[in-house]
Amino acid sequence: MGKSSGLKSYWNRLRFLYKCSPLQKAGKRIEHFFRKMRNKKLHNAPEVVWTVPLSGKFNPQKAIDYAAQLQLNAFLTSSSKLVFDAPDKPVVSIILVLYNRAELTFQCLQSILANVQTPFEVVIYDNGSTDLTNSLLDRLDNVVTIRGEKNVGYVQAVNRAVEASQGTYTLLLNNDTQLTSRAIETGIEDLESDPGIGGVGARLILPNGTLQEAGSMIWSDGSTLGYSRGKHVEFYEAMFMRTVDYCSAAFWLMRRKDFDRFHGFDEGFSPAYYEEVDLASRMNQAGLRQVYDPRIVVLHYEFASSKSSDAAIKLQVAHRSRFVSRNRAYLSQQLGNSPENILQARTPNDKNRRVLFIEDQIPHSELGSGFPRSNLMVHSLVELGYEVTLFVMTNNQEDWNSAYRDLPRNVEIVQGGSCPSLVDFLNERQQHYGSLIISRPHNMEKLNAILAEKPDILSGTKIIYDAEAIFTIREIERLRLSGVDVSKEQKRKMLREELHIVGKADVVLAVSAGEAKLFRDQGKEVHVLSHAHSTVKIIPDVADRKGLLFVGAVHDMRSPNAKSLVWLCEEILPAIENQSGQFPQMTIAGMMLDQTQEYCRSHRCEVLGRVEDLSEVYHSARAFVAPTQFAAGIPLKIIEAAAHGVPVIATSVLTKQLGWSHERELLVADTPAEFANCCLRLQQEDDLWYAIQQEALKAVERDYSSNAILKTLQLVLPGISAENGKSCKISAA
Repeated sequence: MGKSSGLKSYWNRLRFLYKCSPLQKAGKRIEHFFRKMRNKKLHNAPEVVWTVPLSGKFNPQKAIDYAAQLQLNAFLTSSSKLVFDAPDKPVVSIILVLYNRAELTFQCLQSILANVQTPFEVVIYDNGSTDLTNSLLDRLDNVVTIRGEKNVGYVQAVNRAVEASQGTYTLLLNNDTQLTSRAIETGIEDLESDPGIGGVGARLILPNGTLQEAGSMIWSDGSTLGYSRGKHVEFYEAMFMRTVDYCSAAFWLMRRKDFDRFHGFDEGFSPAYYEEVDLASRMNQAGLRQVYDPRIVVLHYEFASSKSSDAAIKLQVAHRSRFVSRNRAYLSQQLGNSPENILQARTPNDKNRRVLFIEDQIPHSELGSGFPRSNLMVHSLVELGYEVTLFVMTNNQEDWNSAYRDLPRNVEIVQGGSCPSLVDFLNERQQHYGSLIISRPHNMEKLNAILAEKPDILSGTKIIYDAEAIFTIREIERLRLSGVDVSKEQKRKMLREELHIVGKADVVLAVSAGEAKLFRDQGKEVHVLSHAHSTVKIIPDVADRKGLLFVGAVHDMRSPNAKSLVWLCEEILPAIENQSGQFPQMTIAGMMLDQTQEYCRSHRCEVLGRVEDLSEVYHSARAFVAPTQFAAGIPLKIIEAAAHGVPVIATSVLTKQLGWSHERELLVADTPAEFANCCLRLQQEDDLWYAIQQEALKAVERDYSSNAILKTLQLVLPGISAENGKSCKISAA
């Protein structure tokens, strides 16, 4: 096979590989480069490049070698240079240790130039390379270069390079890696968020498009394991932040002062391997945690500087006994090397600090329908120090950045059709969770069916049913408004059936005292867990406000919010126009169906749709209207509006759920005429407006504090207290 045909064959194979893998962006760069090479007819690469076998099983590492060597050759035969900035005070020092593999070093340096925005310096220690590395180093501007006369090994080279660096942060980076966007910036944000974090590691992706590791664990015998190796790059178990035993030094970011405090790598581990395990263990024992952050994505060739992967493994084995002898007390607290222990060993938490939370979908606050409360519960659990797994019952797959947009990054989210069913998941994780929280009646029914067939599947796990609402109450009222007469016996039967589903639960969480009583009558331990919302401290004056506001999500035309909007548009707004002589300014916000938005616009309403931050919307509104005629649970949007200082006009159905009073915390209206009258009063009577606002703010502070949520969860869940339980300051993305 000739050189041109060989190049074409490899180009086609690389294009196919990368188009089908998570490394598509890298594939596009390679494809663009190959096109340029072919167009310029630059087929003068060194002969060694052409000896890569083109038949047999496809080897992605060899394909990368091939493409990288072509790029390096083109660079070195040109007059180009790689020019780096030279900041007076670099924030981060990127430490690279080289021994040959100039083509991979070139790729790494290009990725640094393309993706690092923070002021940085590159410090290179070359261990006496014999390939084109020296030629490459001659083409670098503003790089600190230390050229060793002989190969002193990785450990000593890192220590010497760090000594020559000036950055506040130190990044140990292998020369066979490629950074992606914001990798370093994200790691620095992690370190700045919590002084208890000692080091940050990355999600490492191998050339074949699978995970190298998502953090690593240390077993009691001193052996180690990269978590999730060989799994899909977006495997759900690898997509959440967590504290780990150590992270690979292929990408390991830390504070320079911490590297110095622990005297860097122990040179007894020269030339390489186990040095990062040893340093991480010393940090761990001093209270500086290692954190794996999946948002940091790094492509890693792996074993590039070893003659073979076998040689690298032999070095690891040789240094293991030294590590064990130095860390016997620490290792005695680690789990034994067993496949059965992998799940438990991935974090330092014990069973009582692990909670499985089951919901219909990822509980984003803007979804309404009880999801804001679930969102709050997840946040509260994390604040208390619990390790939370969120199991999503629907098969919808959200983009991971979207999934975590308002949830803590250290929550494991099990989502999408490729994930196991609930019964399979519970089978896989038997004895793993101390508590299970499950929300909504239909989900509890599914769990009951599983327990009927497998009664021991949750042995040792406390089952908590979260009664986000008693839906029978809402359904009975909906039927009444639809003209369906429901007899007392039918009502009792419907209510009995819903309450009966909690039979397998150990504890019930209710949203109000009234609903709690209904569950207590079933003989259950019940605690009230309502909602929490802090009041806004700076609230615009009444003179700066105008118009009415409705906030609510509409996912179903039969939902309470959908019916409320119909009543609002067709009866309440015309009643206001009749009384005042002009149509009111009406703003509607919230995630809703397209047909609902079109309907509201056709009735002269301004429709905002989903709004990321409603603060400005609340601050511009004169009054908040809640014309809900049937509902269950607690009206979260009323609490939110009141917390932002907007007086509320609501139906008696919602007022009863809150336990508030007419002309005290809000105004009550049950007919279009009453709504119109209340709206006009709040428009014309400033004293009334201020009085309602202040009483509602007091009620929110009194009834919906975050401390009440935390205390209830502490009563219900085993394990820890708020004082000692804050495991990680990792918040929403």
